[in-house]
Amino acid sequence: MTVATPAPRVIIVPATIADVAGITIIGRETFKASFGHSMGPEDMQTYLDSNYVPEVIESDMLNPSNTFIVAREQHLGAQDDRVIGFLQLKRGTTEPCLPTDIPLIEIHRIYIMVQFHGHGAGKLLVEEAHRVGQEENFAGIWLGVWEENIRAEQFYRRQGYERVGHHSFVIGSKVDRDNVLLKRF
Repeated sequence: MTVATPAPRVIIVPATIADVAGITIIGRETFKASFGHSMGPEDMQTYLDSNYVPEVIESDMLNPSNTFIVAREQHLGAQDDRVIGFLQLKRGTTEPCLPTDIPLIEIHRIYIMVQFHGHGAGKLLVEEAHRVGQEENFAGIWLGVWEENIRAEQFYRRQGYERVGHHSFVIGSKVDRDNVLLKRF
């Protein structure tokens, strides 16, 4: 008889400077797993070294235009719950395909460790992003999703997002296309 392992309990909390190392590791590993097949190793390494190092993550966290939220795998009685995902919100960003008559906030990054996909962490992070956006009187939230990431786009559509356009995402010599999704509050 096989005993099913219970799904981990996931909690969502504001990130702190103590989370920089976990965010850096998750960002690097998830980005490589998601995009490594689509670009050269030099472009990948350059991107990781300029975006997912502790100094850059810490600087982003200290920027008042950003908010970081983490998902933690909670263990009863544990002192140190593990960071399993994160979301970065940005204020003051836009794209030509977005409406200009309403204030918007951006989900700039959202990454969940692969082994925790399907456990609800992504949905909880997005719900918290919506709560933050509404609390700060934004009228909607937007993000870019790589056009080849159909699973992610389907996830966002289930959360009420609609495709409103696209933009280019350049890494080294490679130009990808992201679909721009918008959810109005």
